[in-house]
Amino acid sequence: MGSLPFYKSERSLYESYIKSSKNLLERFEKTLLYYKEQINDLQFALVTIDKEIVDDSRIPSRTDINDEIQIRFELGKVEKIKIQFERFKLHLTELSNNLIRIKERRDILQSHKKDDEEQIFSFQKVFIQYLESFGYSKEIIGRIYISNEDNNKLFPVVKTPGFLSQPIRLMSSASDFIRAQWAFYLSLLVKAKFHLGILVLDEPGQHAMASGDLKMLLKEAAKIKTGRL
Repeated sequence: MGSLPFYKSERSLYESYIKSSKNLLERFEKTLLYYKEQINDLQFALVTIDKEIVDDSRIPSRTDINDEIQIRFELGKVEKIKIQFERFKLHLTELSNNLIRIKERRDILQSHKKDDEEQIFSFQKVFIQYLESFGYSKEIIGRIYISNEDNNKLFPVVKTPGFLSQPIRLMSSASDFIRAQWAFYLSLLVKAKFHLGILVLDEPGQHAMASGDLKMLLKEAAKIKTGRL
């Protein structure tokens, strides 16, 4: 336990703190009062100025000012919409022109469709004839045709019952596929309008090709007068 003099000393210290705090509070209250007076003076001045503005007929009212601001805002939106509309109209014009060109191109293609089908059939006929001449397997040759479908367009395929038609490469033996290549390239040389007229065959007798079929290739090639082999 502490002695009596110690407690007296503590009491004096706390009394000093309290006195200092009271002085500080008084200063804060005086400062607060000062600022309250300043605020009141400013509020009074603002009210006076506001009355002068409202009473002055040369200055528009707050309603007029707000209306003008709103009108300017709406006009700004209208201008933005106008710019966007002009861009959209330009885009539509370009799109319309593109559609017209596409339609014209489509009409041209449609008008040539019958001619294309006839040319494909003619090419197919020559191709099959070459296959027969080169000794292609007879059990498959009756199911071969030139495809007009996108995945194998204008290439030879084989009909397979119950399945999609398959590329001739997948349905032929190694030697038969060589025969199919001979037939296809010779058919192009004979039937194509824009062929360069030159055909180079690399090792045409590979895969133990029968000599008779190879002789037939040379015989058929010798008949072609429109190009070089």
